[in-house]
Amino acid sequence: MSSKLYSGPIHYEWIQCEYEKSSKTVYLKGRLGEISMSLGQYYKDHGPNWIEVNNLPNYLKTRLKQMDQGLTIGYTRELFLTGVFHKVQQEGKKLTFHLGYSHPIYYELPDHVEFRTRKKGSERSFMLLSIDNELVSQVAAQIYHLKKPEPYKGTGFRYKHQILSKKIGKKK
Repeated sequence: MSSKLYSGPIHYEWIQCEYEKSSKTVYLKGRLGEISMSLGQYYKDHGPNWIEVNNLPNYLKTRLKQMDQGLTIGYTRELFLTGVFHKVQQEGKKLTFHLGYSHPIYYELPDHVEFRTRKKGSERSFMLLSIDNELVSQVAAQIYHLKKPEPYKGTGFRYKHQILSKKIGKKK
């Protein structure tokens, strides 16, 4: 049974679709950038900016929808860093984290991921922006795991809408 959301060919008005038959790859170009994805045997040609999705597996349909949204709007992940003397510095595509360890931690940002930071009181807030949802989520998760929120003080990284439940310390 086919989903009504994905029945029939999709027409992309805001992005350009190109298909290379030799590698069976779809190239999508939008105002924010360019993404490619291999469709393999599932592609049917309906002219420029049309993709037939009746025979696509659900994961490819969802990926095409995410690529469309990424090329028109983009994806963001916002993280907060709390803690005394914890800070993030950016030098080009290289991030330097001072997280209370004896040494700084260096992280190289992949292509197509942009880093923006702003200060808010004692918390440090920064955003990761990208046209690829999987990539920006993976980078945010890797940064989050550098220092997970500590359960007693609450220091470390946390996502924008994450609610932390702190543990009660030692009672006297």
